[in-house]
Amino acid sequence: MLTQKALEYLQLGTGGSYSLARDAIADRLWDTRAFSSTAQSYTYFSQPVGAPWIGGVAKTLNETNLYTTAALPNGQTFLINKFGIAAIVPALYLGGINQYADNHCALQLQELIQSSTFDIKIAGREYDFQIHGRQLMTMPFAVQGSSLSTIPTGNRMGDYIASGWAKLDPTPIFLDQLVTFQVTQTLQNPVPAIKTSLDVASAMLSTYNVTLMVVLEGFRTRAK
Repeated sequence: MLTQKALEYLQLGTGGSYSLARDAIADRLWDTRAFSSTAQSYTYFSQPVGAPWIGGVAKTLNETNLYTTAALPNGQTFLINKFGIAAIVPALYLGGINQYADNHCALQLQELIQSSTFDIKIAGREYDFQIHGRQLMTMPFAVQGSSLSTIPTGNRMGDYIASGWAKLDPTPIFLDQLVTFQVTQTLQNPVPAIKTSLDVASAMLSTYNVTLMVVLEGFRTRAK
């Protein structure tokens, strides 16, 4: 039977190199992907701050707030209770604001999301959370215009907007310190004509530096 002193030592060991005191923060983890000339799957949180980014520059806090590859640093834990995606579409200037490109990129991104599934995975498991991209969008999703032919040119009357979020209740996911995790976006479609269309969409997003961000919202603890 363990003595009281032994229990105290075990508790101190639980804190590792830090004390048992912890910060508790409502927080978010995010990471961002770029697109290429063909539609490809992607693993988020595999490239932390400082990793190569668009145009040969390095990733910054703007693209991800993970400083270690695919794991929380020692002394931190995170309880995920919401999953979200967010498009980042730069202002498109081609001798002025190019509304056609701006609107068309939004439609192309939605096309890619409709052929995507997103998984949160902890190492050694099949997945801990899985959702189809279409479930993060409204029904219907399309922009409105005065006619079908005018929608891409900027004559828009309004958009259907979804939050892009999904709650993990009643089964939040706990990320422990130094435990490898990832979020995968599997982008595929078995219909050849649709696959060709997805490649065209991805190439356009790449041309205009459109990116997609994954956000994990929850509760972080941090050793002091």
